[in-house]
Amino acid sequence: MTGVQSPDSKDFVGALLAPGAPFELRKEKRDGEEYSVFKHQFPTLRTHYNKAHEFGERPFLVYLDDRYTYSEVIEAAQNLACLLCFQFSLNKGDRVAICMRNCPEWMIAFIAITAAGGVVVPLNSWSTGQELIHCLEDSDCSLVIADDDRLARIRNEDGGSLPAVVVEGDRSESRSGDNVEPFWALIENTENSGWPPVEIAPTDNVLILYTSGTTGRPKGALFDHQRLIGGLMSIQFSMALVRAQIMADLEVAGIKMEMPSDYQPSTMLAFPLFHISGCLSQFLMNLTIGGKIAILHKWDPETALDLIVQEGITSFNGVATMISDLLESAKASGSDALLGVASIGGGGAAFPPRLVGDVKAMCPNAVMGTGYGQTEAGGTVASIVGREYEAHRGAVGRAMPFLDIRIVDSEGNTLPANERGHIIVRSAMTMKEYWRNPEETSKTIVKGWLHTGDVGYFDDDGFLYIADRIKDMVISAGENIYCAEIEQILHDHPDVREGAAFGLPDERLGESLAVVIVKEPGANPSADDIATHVGAHLAHFKIPKHVFIRSHPLKRNVSGKVVKKDLRAEIMRDAGIAEIA
Repeated sequence: MTGVQSPDSKDFVGALLAPGAPFELRKEKRDGEEYSVFKHQFPTLRTHYNKAHEFGERPFLVYLDDRYTYSEVIEAAQNLACLLCFQFSLNKGDRVAICMRNCPEWMIAFIAITAAGGVVVPLNSWSTGQELIHCLEDSDCSLVIADDDRLARIRNEDGGSLPAVVVEGDRSESRSGDNVEPFWALIENTENSGWPPVEIAPTDNVLILYTSGTTGRPKGALFDHQRLIGGLMSIQFSMALVRAQIMADLEVAGIKMEMPSDYQPSTMLAFPLFHISGCLSQFLMNLTIGGKIAILHKWDPETALDLIVQEGITSFNGVATMISDLLESAKASGSDALLGVASIGGGGAAFPPRLVGDVKAMCPNAVMGTGYGQTEAGGTVASIVGREYEAHRGAVGRAMPFLDIRIVDSEGNTLPANERGHIIVRSAMTMKEYWRNPEETSKTIVKGWLHTGDVGYFDDDGFLYIADRIKDMVISAGENIYCAEIEQILHDHPDVREGAAFGLPDERLGESLAVVIVKEPGANPSADDIATHVGAHLAHFKIPKHVFIRSHPLKRNVSGKVVKKDLRAEIMRDAGIAEIA
């Protein structure tokens, strides 16, 4: 299905896609398959950076006590790009890793590597030394740019063999040795002379994003410039729909508003930059439109509320737990900081319906929305905002008009509306391949179609719903139980703060359904309460056999998803349950 999603009507989307419009489409053949591509997209990321440089002294990054303009960031990146080529002998296509917490240096390094013709490899800053070494060796990086903490983890494993540039905690410090060079000392001792003389083509590789690896070793999704820029434009298209919905809501309220010429959108960066939501949706998207990014040193709702006020934050995107934290903090302090936020969006997992109601109550001026995508898809696959989102809670939107989505059965046959099946996607922004992993690539991309591993369905109106991961399904006595469906019902219980469902070994049933819930402060639900609640909404075979109740939060990965592999292992260990031989 190819879809169109609009704040009010298809006319607005048609205007965005019309001949001469910013998102005009054309057909292009790649590897024997025809795709819709954006006619006016820039050929390479370096073209984006040149455009960003034109924003000059406009503020770009805010981090703790530091502030950086567009000119400062781009010129620092130009210096670093030249150093990479001339001092570190970076050749086009060489891989360079970034391994640090969210900070301005992360973004400067990304711009420099990609503008110098290199392939940037963002590493998970939460990883252990062994996990980092796996990704460094798998991608065959020639250099790593890291902060002190992460470099120490790497050095504990590699013995100092990989050349490194270190971003130190105190910018005034300067150390070298141990095959290490200092980040700022290198940049500030270099005379700016623009970008290095490297020819970059749209088909040149530019990015390897490692998957979260919750079910196995992380795999590197490889993108070239044209795919990455297509994904970036898909996010811009989705944001255009959000802006249209904001203006439409104002008109409904009888408010006529025109954006002032010096208006600058601003966002608070809470997603990690090594994740596609942080890298594309926050960093590169704002770089492209001249937005301001306020970077959180670490997640803290009180600090976040202060930052929203101080920097005039207009949009916030985060996982459900972050938004819930913000609301609770604002309620506890009596803060009205959220009244100025124009849009609130999410990712990683669907918002519980009660949270949507809480946001509308405390942030009446904010347009809410969500979307669907994944690392391998490279951009926005479906999105939904405003009144449509409120009317179709649980949906992730309509398919974007520049890609195709099908819901298929195990034989590859397209399923009708309201029937659940495997979601497959075909677009020009999908990853090129898994880096040096042809076996997994051939399983995941078949004749141009990305097999997402997600189970979903379209309703009669063309809205897409995500039911579960294919591997996140419990088969009990031959019946398929989708964990996401159970979790949605758990979130509706007034005493449940969060919940997770999974299967446990069962000699008779094969698997039996288990749920772990985190109770709301002051609440005291029983296992029978939870089972009765599920049974009141779903078929009897979907009632959990095991209910575990706790007070502390569930462990989540950087995408905001519960790490069920670890949770299941913990429950089995504590309950003395063994795998069936």
